[in-house]
Amino acid sequence: MILQQSFSNLVTYGFYVDKTEQIYNLIKSRCALLVRPRKFGKSLLVSTLKELFEGHREFFRNTFIDKSDYDFKPHKVLSFNFHFDVSSASELALILKQCVRERAAADNIKITKDKPDEMFKELLDGLGGDLVVLVDNYDFVLADNIANPEIEKIDQVLGRFISVLNNKDQLRFVFITGINHFLLCDDGYGQVLDYDDYTNRPEVSSICGFSQMDLEIHYINKMLNLSSPGYVKAHGIDEMVKSNIGSSKLSQVYGEYLQQKKQNADDLIRIIMNTVGGYSFSNKKTNIASAGFILDFMRSNGTFHLNYDMRCARGYIVGKLRSPMFNLSDYVDQPLDPEISCGPHYCYRPQMGSLLLHNGILTLKDIVEDEDSIQCFLKVPNLEMASFIEERIAKK
Repeated sequence: MILQQSFSNLVTYGFYVDKTEQIYNLIKSRCALLVRPRKFGKSLLVSTLKELFEGHREFFRNTFIDKSDYDFKPHKVLSFNFHFDVSSASELALILKQCVRERAAADNIKITKDKPDEMFKELLDGLGGDLVVLVDNYDFVLADNIANPEIEKIDQVLGRFISVLNNKDQLRFVFITGINHFLLCDDGYGQVLDYDDYTNRPEVSSICGFSQMDLEIHYINKMLNLSSPGYVKAHGIDEMVKSNIGSSKLSQVYGEYLQQKKQNADDLIRIIMNTVGGYSFSNKKTNIASAGFILDFMRSNGTFHLNYDMRCARGYIVGKLRSPMFNLSDYVDQPLDPEISCGPHYCYRPQMGSLLLHNGILTLKDIVEDEDSIQCFLKVPNLEMASFIEERIAKK
């Protein structure tokens, strides 16, 4: 069964849904940023990219990218997970230096510098050209320190470290992902990393998470099989097969069983999409559900786990939600400037619309363009978020 949500594990057990056409579009960029709410499969996407760039074609048999012109050339892959619990710039610097030293030791690269960004540059130089760098949870230390007076210094350390990735000649591909849409900067004014923002691009709108079609094609039979043995036993189908009952009677009973399964399938998909789906990440108005929820559902033998937790930034956001000055109706079904609601923001000047959107409390309903302006409209995506909002806001 599913032990961990890694790409190779899901492929091995037949649970991977082919997203490689969207990955093929993503890796045309030199440096890509993708922001998604928690439990949408960002780490799974990082795992997939790692296997792809290391040239493990055997995991991609019969996928879109296997049939494309992608050459599966092996690359050196440098992978970071910035899920660090720090509360100061000095703590962050120490952890980043340790990450560099560990990778340098693994590749017998000598590090002579002492600052995190200079050490990182030495590491990249030592690894050579044509590198792939993958950064997961890039936003964690920023979101976890929004209310920290030292947030700007923390941002400067992280921004200078990541800005080393601007070396276009050395790097084949850089991928950065996280929950919150923070603009990395080293002086509070300028962007330090030259990246393409794929967060709201239609060509990758369902690269993370599962669409209703994904569930209907790839997952529904696996979901129903979690409980179907009980139905088979209750209706005596196993016994009919063992006793060589007449084929016409068996066909009738089995046909009723399949019809019941189809009805159960429709109901199950509807319940899942209404509960944890409803997300859209572009003007395509896609209906995407949390990949983490689906995989947890499978791993727990068909048990629903609705325990939404914003993880980092939760204290800041919940504090804002509970403020007497906050009114959710200012953000739901109201025309919003996309630069405020969808675009990035400086970590120490977060926009509430962006925090609500990228943490999955709200989602895109529509993007309306005319000759003079572009406006975004947000909505509550599903029952899970409606329940969360009622608990955290309505009772304040």
